[in-house]
Amino acid sequence: MASEPIYKVFVSSTSQDLHEERAKVQQALLKLNCLPVSMELFPAADDETWEFIKQQIDDSDYYVVLVAGRYGSIAADGVSFTEKEYDYARQKGIPSIGFVHFDRAKIASGQTDSDPDLVRKLDAFISKIKKRPVREFRNPHDLASEVISSFVDLKRTRPRIGFVRTNEAVEYRKYTELLEKYTELEKQMRDLRIDARPFPRHDVKISIAVTRNGVARLVEGTLGQAFVVLASITLRTRWEDMIASGFTKAVAMWTSKPGDPRFATSDFTTIREDLFALNLIEVAAVQRTVEGTSTIDRRSWAITEYGRKQFSLLRFANQTQA
Repeated sequence: MASEPIYKVFVSSTSQDLHEERAKVQQALLKLNCLPVSMELFPAADDETWEFIKQQIDDSDYYVVLVAGRYGSIAADGVSFTEKEYDYARQKGIPSIGFVHFDRAKIASGQTDSDPDLVRKLDAFISKIKKRPVREFRNPHDLASEVISSFVDLKRTRPRIGFVRTNEAVEYRKYTELLEKYTELEKQMRDLRIDARPFPRHDVKISIAVTRNGVARLVEGTLGQAFVVLASITLRTRWEDMIASGFTKAVAMWTSKPGDPRFATSDFTTIREDLFALNLIEVAAVQRTVEGTSTIDRRSWAITEYGRKQFSLLRFANQTQA
């Protein structure tokens, strides 16, 4: 009895921002008796590898493109390799599916293009993809489900020949396990590189309005310094009001002026929101109490795992510089 055909699927995406999404797509395709081929075979996207990439697309039964917040590596002609791959697959008439992030505004700033020219090219590329039916995704797990349902329909409406191994069984489980191990190792290496440098905007200058003995003045510092102070206090207490009080006294030590310090609540709120946006702190719990006709929320804050690593990095860096 003949084996079920195996379909080769070319998976196209930008490199740096879609590691986990690409891995989920590959795993989903393996479950559908498909052999995914992606940039892990040719990590260096340049003009010399373009001929090899075209050969891989020519030899594929189907084509999948993933697009989120980045346009991708640019070829000599000014077009990204991801868009060139998409155009070539369409030119060759290879059945394709496009998956586009549902809301780029919700993607972390470090995973999106900031260059206006790249943003414009990305907008145009997404508009091109959306001229044909596409699916939207919110996260890697969501994407995997979309791939499975979409690909089942694509195989039914656009059947392809595929290929059959008659001499031995294809060990998909082992292939999947190796792929998962590769993805995890790649993530660990990426995390190590990220953890080895201070968080974005750590050196941004901030000014905090401190009032002593009725006299207001601005205390200068950096967002990194403010985080180290806030993290130190959070190790002793997690309640927002107590953190704010301790933060006031600690910041006041940046100046030698005597007196009972106070500073604008809005300054603390802005700093706290910045650190929250950078995934350095998080809301751990909310304690709600009712006093008469008023409801009072008392928030508990905690340092994230990423924040703890950054605290160690910046704290020891400051000690070394002192």
